[in-house]
Amino acid sequence: MKTRFFGNPLLDIARVTENKSDIFKKYSLDENKITISLLPGSRKNEIIKHLSLVIDIAENIRRQKKDVQFVIPLASTVQKSEIEKQLADAKTQISLVQGDTYNIVGYSDFAAVASGIATLETAVLQIPMVIYYKISAATYFLGKYILNIKTIGLPNIISSKKIVPELINNFATAPEISKTILDYLDSEDKYKTIKQDLSHLKFQLGTTGAYQKTAEFLSNYLNNI
Repeated sequence: MKTRFFGNPLLDIARVTENKSDIFKKYSLDENKITISLLPGSRKNEIIKHLSLVIDIAENIRRQKKDVQFVIPLASTVQKSEIEKQLADAKTQISLVQGDTYNIVGYSDFAAVASGIATLETAVLQIPMVIYYKISAATYFLGKYILNIKTIGLPNIISSKKIVPELINNFATAPEISKTILDYLDSEDKYKTIKQDLSHLKFQLGTTGAYQKTAEFLSNYLNNI
């Protein structure tokens, strides 16, 4: 079967649209601090499952590193007021930004991302990340030991190797995720390597204009039937 690849449409979608100074000023962020984005997922059940975890991650890192700030970029489908209530008791300040995910993540230094399409969006934005997720023990066992699934993160699946760290289920704890983030932030070599791998991944995804190229191909094909 003949196939054609026109590129990944995320290359047109996942991009920053304003300069960093304007974005940080708009959301009262400090350009001189390390910025870490915390993405708990876009569905309500994911957020419920992961929100307390990302709060603990922020508090763990903040105890060890002072020049850091945290942002949760919220999907437009999420009720911001519900998240604000849960953040009210957090010991570490975490900013909430809704409807501007690409600008926030795109100007972050690191991200902790729940497994899903957001991991590929973060990769396209070229931001180092750790992927985490919590699933049922039965699903984890089935995937790992029966189906022999080695990785769940889209960047790693596409790259055919683990270019970004993954912490799943029992390994997806605040201490482990925090340690992983700090290991990369504190190691110039590890940080440089993950940036290089993400750059190669973006190259694998093709060039921009996937929608337009696909439309043009289909138009030409139909006109010649």
